[in-house]
Amino acid sequence: MLLLLGVNLPDQKVVSVALTYFYGIGPLTARRICSRLSLHRECKLSELSEGQLNQLSTVLSEMTIENDLKRQIGANVQHLREIGTYVGKRHAMGLPVHGQRTRNNSKTAKRFNGIWLRKYSAPAGLGIFSSPLSGRQRSTKAAGDMAGAVTEQVAAAAAATGQAVVSDEAARRGNALKLEANALYAKRQYHEAIEKYTLAIESDPTVAAYYTNRAQCHLHTEGYGAARDDANAALALDPGFIKGYYRRASAHSFLGMLKEARADYREVVRRLPNDAGARQKYAECDKLYRRLQFEKAIDSEADRKRVADSVDLAKFSVPEDYQGPRMPLRRRLVPKPKPKQQPEAEAGAEPPEMVEVEEEYVDLAFVEGLADWFRDEKKLPERYMYAILLQADRLLRQLPTLVDVAIPDDAVLTVCGDVHGQYYDVLNIFKLNGFPSAKLMYLFNGDFVDRGSFSVEVIMLFLSLKLLYPDAFFLNRGNHESVGMNQLYGFQGEVKAKYPVQGAWLFALFQETFEALPIAHLIQDKIFVVHGGLYSRSTARNSTQPDGDGVVRLAELRDMARFYQPSHNSLMCESLWSDPQPQDGRRPSPRGTAIQYGPDVTREFCEKNGLTMVIRSHQQVDEGYEIAHNGQMVTVFSAPNYCDAGTNKGAYIRITPALECTYHKFGAVPHPDVRAMAYANVGLHM
Repeated sequence: MLLLLGVNLPDQKVVSVALTYFYGIGPLTARRICSRLSLHRECKLSELSEGQLNQLSTVLSEMTIENDLKRQIGANVQHLREIGTYVGKRHAMGLPVHGQRTRNNSKTAKRFNGIWLRKYSAPAGLGIFSSPLSGRQRSTKAAGDMAGAVTEQVAAAAAATGQAVVSDEAARRGNALKLEANALYAKRQYHEAIEKYTLAIESDPTVAAYYTNRAQCHLHTEGYGAARDDANAALALDPGFIKGYYRRASAHSFLGMLKEARADYREVVRRLPNDAGARQKYAECDKLYRRLQFEKAIDSEADRKRVADSVDLAKFSVPEDYQGPRMPLRRRLVPKPKPKQQPEAEAGAEPPEMVEVEEEYVDLAFVEGLADWFRDEKKLPERYMYAILLQADRLLRQLPTLVDVAIPDDAVLTVCGDVHGQYYDVLNIFKLNGFPSAKLMYLFNGDFVDRGSFSVEVIMLFLSLKLLYPDAFFLNRGNHESVGMNQLYGFQGEVKAKYPVQGAWLFALFQETFEALPIAHLIQDKIFVVHGGLYSRSTARNSTQPDGDGVVRLAELRDMARFYQPSHNSLMCESLWSDPQPQDGRRPSPRGTAIQYGPDVTREFCEKNGLTMVIRSHQQVDEGYEIAHNGQMVTVFSAPNYCDAGTNKGAYIRITPALECTYHKFGAVPHPDVRAMAYANVGLHM
């Protein structure tokens, strides 16, 4: 048993469960406490160090103080409601009445002050559990500071809501750090800016703008969950801070939570009814939300028929004026189509009658011509689009979820990371490293589409190369090979813009093809390649393991079903979304889904599966690649000048049959004047 704040706790209890059961703390708050103390979700009380126990005791003590205050202050506010004293209530809460300066004569305000002075000598300090000051209260405080002193009423109100009164020196230090962070943000050094904003918040946690500024940096670094948390913190400090609603709406949009984003924009419009920009953003978000809801409503899983089974290529022809590369023809035997009313053949029946059909196929001349055709901003005919997609879908569905890759003695394998629709940078990779062939093998590690505005060109060239070299050109699925991401980040808009008539059908067929992509590749039994990363302990423990140690095995990944959209925190989701972190252990990802994992997790995964290293992508790194976790975790990113908004390099890795890895960096090349995110639905929410 473990004694903590007068309560005897079973030391084998999970921390979050103990907090909920013995202290009456809600599950969400319990998870936040564990996250704040860097505890993994399955951490038991017996695993806590002495320092962690002291931190947990401090958190619980502060929460007890804050809850006691809230109960007493709530009684005072209720008293004001009962007597109907509007002016008194406004004064009690430290708010001006009809724009007048706050006066210091409210009896209830003095009662607030008395409660604080009698019971507690220091403010409770946990922002995530407090009900902080409004913007008007902070404005009153600032005016008092400029006059030379903070009024007794504001100090009492700040203490009563759990928010410390910051010294002049701390406030000046926080402002200086904010200015340094602003300068870094202007230089697009977002990670460094986040560090400075964090220091500013630690110095003065009462300024809502520090949180929204850091949230904007998180949006640029794809930390959408962290951006949402910062926006929530800013709005807790100041419920009227408009920028907080904008930042939270952006985070919700990037997370695909359009209903919540719409609510944030609606609140902005309510507070700023005459702001045309706010009304426009709300209208656009509302329109997108309603469209996606409609598409979801009519897309019934039970009644759905695969698009690949519905397409009749005979209805499409190549236009006579088409001057691009031509797919050669070949004859192939296929089952004779059945009449619609004819029942399915029973088991043991005679094999179906075969007929010979003529179909297009991919050869080297077509692929080389296609690369040049796309470079000149030309489009493929709809017939060729369907032909390539149908053949690629058929090929990919024959592959396992985890594909084994062997490098012949006279060959080399090049591993590339995210390219995100940056077609001209893909061509530059082939120029620098060589065009794909049976001896120059390639593995592209997911995120082929979205953001960049040439995603159709990238994916069609990649699928053509896969058809040409099925045993030498490999494709992993990324988190952006999914319908939710494509609807928001541009691929759906691009397909429909470039193919106005058949765009909806083509997009649906793309999704079926994406679902068929493998999740991971295993090079020479030693190098594991996956888009995101490794797995949460809870996910692994829920599955059957040979020795019950809770480590995900490659055999489990081989058996994993993949022909669907990723579900939250599943093995597939974590394969596509997880990120490494420098410290040991696991924690929730700032992206808002999956996890972050440390060197100990990587080491254990490699040891249990007989691996030497893991190659993953998913994150922009300034030099194009990053080696971490004692050399066992490598991130490779192949989209230089990412989204036309950075100075990062791209990189690729050349791997020999002896598994010797060499890393090559490259810069961005010019592309036609079509900006990144030109087709995205979330660009307006930044």
